[in-house]
Amino acid sequence: MYGEPHLNEANMVKYAWTDDFFQTFQHVVYRNIELAPVMMRAFHKWIRPEVEKRKADKEWVKMKQQQSGLTEYREVQVRLNRPVQMARDLSRYRHRQTLLLPGALYPFAVRYLTGLRVIFLLNGPHDRKMVAGWRKHRGFDVFDFKKALKKTRVPPQTKRKLMNRLRQQFAQIAGHELFSKPGFKKWMRVRTKKAAQQVKVLDQLLKKHPIRAIIHYNELDPPGNILTMLARKYGLPFYFVQMHLLSDGSVTPARASRYLVWGNRYKRWFEQKGVDPRTVLATGSLAFEPLARIKSGPPLTIRSKLGVPDHHKLILWTTQSFDEAINRKLLSWFHTAVALLPVTVVIRPHPSDRLDYASLIRRPNVVLCPEHIGLHEMLSASDVVATVSSTTAFEAALIGKGLIVLQPPMPYHYYKNYNTFHRHLAVAKAGPVVSKPGELYTVLKQLVRSPHMKEKLEQMSAQFIRSTLHMHGSPAARIAKIIKDEVFSSTRRINRSDRSHKRRRLRR
Repeated sequence: MYGEPHLNEANMVKYAWTDDFFQTFQHVVYRNIELAPVMMRAFHKWIRPEVEKRKADKEWVKMKQQQSGLTEYREVQVRLNRPVQMARDLSRYRHRQTLLLPGALYPFAVRYLTGLRVIFLLNGPHDRKMVAGWRKHRGFDVFDFKKALKKTRVPPQTKRKLMNRLRQQFAQIAGHELFSKPGFKKWMRVRTKKAAQQVKVLDQLLKKHPIRAIIHYNELDPPGNILTMLARKYGLPFYFVQMHLLSDGSVTPARASRYLVWGNRYKRWFEQKGVDPRTVLATGSLAFEPLARIKSGPPLTIRSKLGVPDHHKLILWTTQSFDEAINRKLLSWFHTAVALLPVTVVIRPHPSDRLDYASLIRRPNVVLCPEHIGLHEMLSASDVVATVSSTTAFEAALIGKGLIVLQPPMPYHYYKNYNTFHRHLAVAKAGPVVSKPGELYTVLKQLVRSPHMKEKLEQMSAQFIRSTLHMHGSPAARIAKIIKDEVFSSTRRINRSDRSHKRRRLRR
C-alpha cells in the first residue's frame, strides 16, 4: 500500500541499470565494502534523464526487462542486497558497550538511554540543532561526519589502485547503453574517490570507538547506507527505526538487521518486499508519540484570529511539495466546493511548497494560515483535515480529527510520484476519497448539513490509526527496551561464556 509489488516501466529501467551498475563494478572495493552500492542515490540522480527518456520506449523496456529478469520489488531486494564478508566479529568484545545514533534521536536518548554510552552522529543542521545540550549527560559524545570527511584522506596508493580497477572495468563496458555515455567515466572516478573517503571515515569510527550497535532511520544515503554494510562487516546489529513515511525507494535494498516500524501495515509491506518477517517488529512511532498525548484544545482563539465565522466548519488543507499544477488544481477544487457553503478552508503550505497562494485565493472563505500559527494549533482548531498523503493525516487522526483524502490526477515524477504511494490514505480508508471538485462539494455539504457526518469522519480516522500505528503503551519505551534487551543481554551472555571458558582453562 506504500508502493506497488510490480515494477512499472520507469522503475524497471532504474533498477535494471542499478543491477548492471552493481554487477559491473563489484570488484571496486575498499575496506571490504563494494563502492557502487555506496553511490546508489547519486547514481539514480545521474541516470534520471536517461530513465525518463527510455521509459516511453515500450519495446526497449520489454527487452531490458527480459535481459534483467526483474519484474517485482522482491526480486530487486534480492539482487541489490550485495553480500558483505565479515572481517571481524566486534560484537564479541565485552568492552563494546556504546550505541551509535543520529543526532536527530537525541531527545529519545536523553529520556530512554541515559546511563548508557551513546555517540551521536552529526550529518546535517537538524542533527546539530538537536544535540545542543549533549554535554550535560555523562556518557554522551558526538561525532561530526562532515568535519571528519574534511580531515580524512584516502592514501594516494589506494586511490591509484581504485583508478586502475576502474580502468579495467571501463574496458569491458564499451558497448553498454548507459556506461558508454559521455561523462560517465569522469563521474565514476569522482564518486569512487568520495565513496572511499566516506567508507574510511565510518570504518575508522567503528574500530576506534567501542560501538556495540547502530541505530538509524536512513539506509538510503551515506552515512546510513555505509553503516548498514559496515555493520555486516563487523557483526554489529543495525536497527532501522522508522521516523517518516516510507515508500519503495526509501528501503530498496533493505539491509538492516532489525526494522522497528510504525505498525502492522508497514510490517506487512516490508514482508511483501522480501524482508525477513523475523526482522520486522511493529513498535509504534517515535515521531508521533508526543501527539498521542495531546488533547484537542479550544479552537476559539485560532478561529477568531483567522476571522472564521462561528457557524462555519473549518477545513484545514495541508499541502505537499508537488508540482505547482497539482496544488493549483486542488486550490481550484476548494474554490468551487466552498462557493455556496458555510465552510472556511485554511491553507497550511508544506515548507517546500513555493506556490504563492496569497495571490491565487479568490474566495473570502479560503484563507492562508499565518506563519506564526503552529501546525498543531491549527490541527486542534480545525473540524476536518484535508490532504493527499501527508503525515499531517496521522497527526490529525491522533488528536481525534476526521480526514478528507484528496486524490487529484498526478503525473509521473521521478522522485515525487514514481509509484502508487500517494494512494496510501485512500487504500487505508482513512476518510472519504475525493478525486474531483464535485465529490469534494458533496462531502463538505454533508459535513455542514448532517449532524453525524463529522462523527463518521472521526470514526474513520480513528480506525485508520488503530490499523496503521501500534498504539499500546509508549513506542519510545518499547524501542529502547528492545534494543537494550537484544544488544546488552547478548553481550552479557558472551561475557558469561568467556568467563566459563576461562574457568575451564584454569581447572586444566
